[in-house]
Formats: sequence, structure tokens, C-alpha cells
Amino acid sequence: MVRVSVAVSLLAVAACAAPPTDGSAPGPTQGAALEPALFTLAQLDSASAPAQARRARAAGEHRLYAVLGYALIFPRASGADADRLGYRIIAGTSDHYRSDHERAFNEAAHAYAAAWNVEMLRSGR
Repeated sequence: MVRVSVAVSLLAVAACAAPPTDGSAPGPTQGAALEPALFTLAQLDSASAPAQARRARAAGEHRLYAVLGYALIFPRASGADADRLGYRIIAGTSDHYRSDHERAFNEAAHAYAAAWNVEMLRSGR
């Protein structure tokens, strides 16, 4: 329950931040440890997630991505994995959609997080 409360508070802060303007996907190394990861729908390309995760891992990053729903979800990873490696929440995720764009964003965020997390778990850290 604490994770969900913290996550909701952090998402309020995320509304004040802007995604990168250079077209790159924001890796978990950007910002403070508890700062949500900001993505646009175009940046959530699950096919590029493994390569981005490998580059991030080579730079010393190891955290997983999480999405919000009724609870905090770690696609293709467990809570124990997230406790061991750390995690960042993809801002704007939810299990309640008010538009087709929100549905597409959330589906893409889930797929991206799953592909990223699988690659991060391969490191065996």
C-alpha cells in the first residue's frame, strides 16, 4: 500500500516535468531515484526497449519499469525482482482510460516495460 501511495504522489509531480525533446526515450537514469519516468506514446516502442535497456545497463542502470493499475505492476517481473533491482514508474499509466489515446498509451507502456524488464533481468544482478 505504501508503494501505491508514493506512486500516486510522484505522478502529481510528474505533471510538472517535460519529456526529452531530442526524441530519445527517457531511461531510468534520468532524474532522481523516485522521479517517475516520462514518456510520450511515440517513445514507448517495445521493439527498441531491449537495446535501450542494454545501453542503460552498460551505463550502470539496473532498475525495472513499473506501471500503475489497481496496484503497482512490474510486467514480466516480480515484486521481489523490483525490491532487489529498484524500479521507476512510467508516469501516466492507469487501469482506467478516458480516451483511445490513454488506452493506446497504457498498452504501449505495459509492452515497453515488459520488454525492458526482461532484458534487465537477464543481467542476473
